[in-house]
Amino acid sequence: MEISKYLSHQMQEALGADNKWFCSQYYGYEICDQETLLSYYIKHGGAKHFREKAESVTHGEKAHN
Repeated sequence: MEISKYLSHQMQEALGADNKWFCSQYYGYEICDQETLLSYYIKHGGAKHFREKAESVTHGEKAHN
């Protein structure tokens, strides 16, 4: 996956409804600030998990070629 597409998908996940819900639960109030959402996403494993998913998809694509 090209880097711009990778980063776009990752940002969508980091700023998406699921991460917003988990981040808001963590802080105890609704979080709408993008910086806080990104920080939570990174510190709580979202970025690592996204990378692992992307790598498994990439490796799966290579196995099929």
